[in-house]
Amino acid sequence: MRPRKRYELDSALQGKGFRRRDSNHIFYEMLDCGKLTDIRTKISHSHREVSKGLQRQMARDLYLSSGQFDDLIECPLSHQDHKELLRRDRHL
Repeated sequence: MRPRKRYELDSALQGKGFRRRDSNHIFYEMLDCGKLTDIRTKISHSHREVSKGLQRQMARDLYLSSGQFDDLIECPLSHQDHKELLRRDRHL
């Protein structure tokens, strides 16, 4: 896991079935068949670069290991694969 630019995470998460919602933070909420789920994470508006530590927290929020989170961002892990992992582990 390496530090990443906020726009990289923003683009990847929105492309993987997450809805962006701006508030005091930037929230990413997972949609499943058009319905909002309880799977969500956030980034502060002030972060231009997202540290490894914050990415690890985001991975935990999404019920992923650090390696799986990297795969989600870099595309080997699809939105459908992520939903299957969540269903298997009974988070969705």
